[in-house]
Amino acid sequence: MSYPVRRAFTMIELLIVVMMLGILSAVAYPRLTDSIAGHAVQAASTVAAADVEAAFSMAARTRRPLVYSCSAVLRSCRATDQATGILRSERLFDRTSGYEVASLAWNPVNTGQPVVIGAAGIATQGFSITLSHGRSTKRVVVLRSGLTLIN
Repeated sequence: MSYPVRRAFTMIELLIVVMMLGILSAVAYPRLTDSIAGHAVQAASTVAAADVEAAFSMAARTRRPLVYSCSAVLRSCRATDQATGILRSERLFDRTSGYEVASLAWNPVNTGQPVVIGAAGIATQGFSITLSHGRSTKRVVVLRSGLTLIN
């Protein structure tokens, strides 16, 4: 007895494959989005730390004090010249910047006082910037000396 040669898949075989792909994608999608959010927060915190270090360096190099501040509403951090008010640097953490985060929290040690980075490269107080997106959160801790740590 000879069997006919099959040249195609049956409809049942195709449905099983499609169902397996659907289950795999349903399981993998949440992990993929968490991973993407984690990488975005890591990149944003690295850039925030580099910007803070650049502000300390700029204050020491130009011998002019800078006021460093962040806005949770605008999701931005900026360094302005204390004497003239000229904006020296600004970083946005939104979709247009490529470093999108869902929330930004600015926590100076003394909340009522601005953070001034003196001409010697020493700040009036330490502060932290907390960036989060989804379940991923990174905190950039800045000491008075300008040392930045990412937790």
